[in-house]
Amino acid sequence: MINVTFKFRKPNATTPQYVYIVIRFGRSEKLVYNTGLKVLPRHWNAERMRARAMVEVPHRVEINARLDELQSAISGFAVEQLTKGQKVDRYGVRDFLDVYTGKRAASTGSEFHDFVTEYIKRNDERTNPKTGRTISYKTKREHSRVYELLKTPIRFKLCF
Repeated sequence: MINVTFKFRKPNATTPQYVYIVIRFGRSEKLVYNTGLKVLPRHWNAERMRARAMVEVPHRVEINARLDELQSAISGFAVEQLTKGQKVDRYGVRDFLDVYTGKRAASTGSEFHDFVTEYIKRNDERTNPKTGRTISYKTKREHSRVYELLKTPIRFKLCF
């Protein structure tokens, strides 16, 4: 399973520092991800990995609630991936966190297909940069043909 902790890059700093999520996937792989939350290191409880309950710490309740939310979301994602029989790795968790925190919009899964169909539609308008002439009929045909081949699933026959 994965281990989620919250740390600073500079724990001895005197200015507010970003809190980072450190996720370990076994011994060899880890992900360090910025939460976007800032706390003074002296206002941080390293054992509980949360902001201290002090009057001096502004927005400590919101910061701790957000850290709890991130931790439970990561755990939920990991459990969901494992129940689907998929591997939990740093790339999948990074993509999940990018979407969850709003850094990136969720992909529809058809971005590649949308791009290629738009590219093929624009073939009539494009010109060859080397010659300055419009793209030939054969080039347009090959673009369409390759795209159709990419859409068909590949079936391998294993012979032992």
